[in-house]
Amino acid sequence: MLEGKRIVIYGIGRFQMDFECIFDNLPVAAYLSEDAAEGQYNGKPVYSIGDFSPDPDALEVLAVIVCDFDKDRILAALARKGFTRGKICFYAEDLFGSLERLQVDLSSTPVAIWSTGDATREFLEYYSANCDEKLD
Repeated sequence: MLEGKRIVIYGIGRFQMDFECIFDNLPVAAYLSEDAAEGQYNGKPVYSIGDFSPDPDALEVLAVIVCDFDKDRILAALARKGFTRGKICFYAEDLFGSLERLQVDLSSTPVAIWSTGDATREFLEYYSANCDEKLD
């Protein structure tokens, strides 16, 4: 989905940090925010959404990932600039499906799960039914 793309992330904060921690191999080229008061973040330029106008030739290799809880509002602002969801713009959760293909041998690695409620119960039921290792 994002192979060969230059990644621009909308949003600077906890959501974006969590996203970049999970997808730590994405080639982030820049960040977008409501205003570009920061100038730079993580050594990359920060553009205001109003001032963001990439060269039309660059759109073929551009992907904007929205890391914000008000994603519909952000997508609407990007759509006014001609950026469409699924082609240039993506919600962060659009990429989570790619994690399902991730196969990692965790047999000798401690894993911590931070969750409560139904998701935790479902995970524990699945784990108990499908895995031989005991959980602490």
